[in-house]
Amino acid sequence: MAHPVVVVVDVQERLDAERRDDMVTNVKTLASAARRLGVPVLVTEQYPKGLGRTLPEVRSLLGEAPPFEKTAFSCADAVCSRRPANLEIGLGQARQAGAVVTATETVVFQRLGSADSDAFRELSKLLR
Repeated sequence: MAHPVVVVVDVQERLDAERRDDMVTNVKTLASAARRLGVPVLVTEQYPKGLGRTLPEVRSLLGEAPPFEKTAFSCADAVCSRRPANLEIGLGQARQAGAVVTATETVVFQRLGSADSDAFRELSKLLR
């Protein structure tokens, strides 16, 4: 049986991207679902001294998960990028490495399993 984990990779103050608002909305949804469903959350920050900390609006949803500070590019930030071409390249690399590229809504609904629960009624509101 799989043991899911949500990994929030480098969602930091000084990173700017065209798709930032959508990405932040999706991270908030996944973090809320993880908290509600008891899924562990890990957080990374790329060189926080230069790029700042995890966005406050995201950080507030992550509970007590301490960020893993790093300076190596050891986590693929492929969901949001400064340029659309970089996004596609990152997603392609993730697929080649065996990642299953999916959507926020799909992850939440798969984890819920069915629509006959209080958790479904609570979390489905986040996806509207």
